[in-house]
Amino acid sequence: MALTFRLIKTEFKRPGNSDSTDLLNAYYYTTDLKKKRLQTEFGGFGRSNNFMGGQLSLNWRNRNIFRGAEILSIKTTGSFEVSVNDSLKENNNWRLGAEISLLIPKFLAPFSNKKNLH
Repeated sequence: MALTFRLIKTEFKRPGNSDSTDLLNAYYYTTDLKKKRLQTEFGGFGRSNNFMGGQLSLNWRNRNIFRGAEILSIKTTGSFEVSVNDSLKENNNWRLGAEISLLIPKFLAPFSNKKNLH
């Protein structure tokens, strides 16, 4: 589910000009999440086979990109893994990667579920 609000506050009030006690007005006060966000992650690791390395990731997120609560995410990653052992120095690993995702919070179907009421 796509989240577009950071905070939602609900308030119920009785109408001031009505004699009926069965009526309530509902008010929703919302605080939006940031539309765009850039996040950086850095990590390091060491393994029991004498390999050590690190990873850097940059994540960019755009909420509500098409004005329907969609979320576009672009993530790039770079990492390395090197050996401190002399016999494994030629087995160093370098990785680069990217990931793009679009979350659409609607049910899309190749058929129409609308019924003709006439």
